[in-house]
Amino acid sequence: MSHSHQSLYVKTFVALLILLAITVGAAFFHVGHWSIVIAMTIACTKAFLILYLFMHLREEIGLIRLFAGVGFVWLGMMLLIFIADYATRHDVEPGPTIAVQSL
Repeated sequence: MSHSHQSLYVKTFVALLILLAITVGAAFFHVGHWSIVIAMTIACTKAFLILYLFMHLREEIGLIRLFAGVGFVWLGMMLLIFIADYATRHDVEPGPTIAVQSL
């Protein structure tokens, strides 16, 4: 491992630690529905750093980058569908129950 790669890994590690500290700090601030947006933005940033640098996508050819990007976008779509489903659920009060007599 060359010195330039070593410094890049250290910088990335420090960036991930800073993002971790921001994530922990953001957990103490309650900003309503924006909490999930902030948390997901930080998580996606950390995932991008790991994909791009630690998985060496910056050194790969275009097709491999394309497939990694498509996988990342697919994960984002699944998260958006999950968040949309969770956000549109309402608390439902139980309705009247019907007593069934056994014969």
